[in-house]
Amino acid sequence: MTRTEHLSLSEDLDGAVERVLEPQCPLDWGLMASAAPPPPQPVTGSVADSVARRFIQHNHAVLVELPDLVMVARAIDRAVLYNRHAPPGGRRCVIVLGPSHIGKSFAVLQALLADYRRLLPTAPPGVDPYLPWTWGLMDGEGLGRAMLAGICGFHSIPQSRTTDTTSTLLQRYRSLIGPLGIVGVHIDDLGSMNVHGNQIIDLAGVLKAMVTSLPLTVVLTAIPGTPLIDGHNAPSATQQLLTRATIVHLKPLPAPAGVPGAWERMMYDLIGKLVMPRGARQIQLNRRRVNTLLYERTAGLPGSAIVWVKEAAALAAMTDSTLGLETLLATAPTSPPATTVAPANPRRGGPR
Repeated sequence: MTRTEHLSLSEDLDGAVERVLEPQCPLDWGLMASAAPPPPQPVTGSVADSVARRFIQHNHAVLVELPDLVMVARAIDRAVLYNRHAPPGGRRCVIVLGPSHIGKSFAVLQALLADYRRLLPTAPPGVDPYLPWTWGLMDGEGLGRAMLAGICGFHSIPQSRTTDTTSTLLQRYRSLIGPLGIVGVHIDDLGSMNVHGNQIIDLAGVLKAMVTSLPLTVVLTAIPGTPLIDGHNAPSATQQLLTRATIVHLKPLPAPAGVPGAWERMMYDLIGKLVMPRGARQIQLNRRRVNTLLYERTAGLPGSAIVWVKEAAALAAMTDSTLGLETLLATAPTSPPATTVAPANPRRGGPR
């Protein structure tokens, strides 16, 4: 997705065109260089759908402090520092591994957003927008070439689908790293690429070339067992990639206990940042049985729990009801219930 395509995404609210801010999308970082925009204020009277959607958009963009954020950020910072002085062929990459919905992409993008804010004062003159971290998205046929086409497209680098080869795209991107002030590239979710045979060899070769030949830092995310990363028949390029990698393993959080732990701190942070049309009293989630329900239904995966709570918050905003156990159960994942907690009666209209 190019910047122009992203900026064209909009929603009509009260007759005005407003685009949903995506803090996890590097294309939006320029809109939140210092901080996120202020939240909407609680309302009185009826809650129109257009008003509810403003709260839903705000909550969708809420950023949560996850326990693994520091670990991922440190790995990236160390690799960037090392690569500034490393010779070609001696640079390192970072690979973040973990199950789906553990929060890999979230942790990486949060670290890169913080890095963007540090780098902004040193942006090259005339570079607008300043995008020091490339967000790698697939674009076109042939996995290696498609990855490079997506990387070039992120910076609106001119390219031809008919004549540009993998090599020419790599060279074109490399020639603009200095002028654009690019310090790294993030290739997200390698596990979603259904690669096999020669495709693995092709993609692994391109990734290895990026790590060794480009004057920047490559950050990858993947699920364990991804053929490209740790398959039994991984190509030699993958082995060379792994020898140059700092690998960060993300695991499910420990179950809620009698004393506040990582899971409770994450949920308190999320709940404290949610904003509802009726104010803070509309939120009734700070209870042990809610934490237990969230943990058991998501197997301790932070990403799944965060998405679930945000979906419940959207339902509560649209129906003008309490964000509590019943809205959680109404938006629960499709997996069988792992608890027999009985919901309390919701209060229609939420606390006034």
